[in-house]
Amino acid sequence: MGKTLVMALVMVNCAFGQIINSDYESRLNTAITEAVTSECNQMIDLTLLSSKVEEDNIDQGITDYKYTSVLSGKQIYDQNIYDEYRIVVESEYYDGYDHATGEYGAYYVKNVKCDILF
Repeated sequence: MGKTLVMALVMVNCAFGQIINSDYESRLNTAITEAVTSECNQMIDLTLLSSKVEEDNIDQGITDYKYTSVLSGKQIYDQNIYDEYRIVVESEYYDGYDHATGEYGAYYVKNVKCDILF
């Protein structure tokens, strides 16, 4: 029983921040997953359906990026019954030093819109 619980917790922790079909950097995946969880509740099978990236050339080689990501996800409604959602996430990458993480480049999620599919 104890081994099963530990294995389940490890699997849940490994899955957090994962977006199926995403080739985004792991920091952006994590930011999107956390924002979706905060705005829409916990989703399973979070899948990237499409993405649009816009470059914003600032000055002297500084380039910021704006992402629009369309995802699908499921929420457990009842045992083996799921509600399916279409989720649109607007996020940005700022080419600068992030004092919070100590790394260059910071990702921010600006907007999350969750629509249930019927």
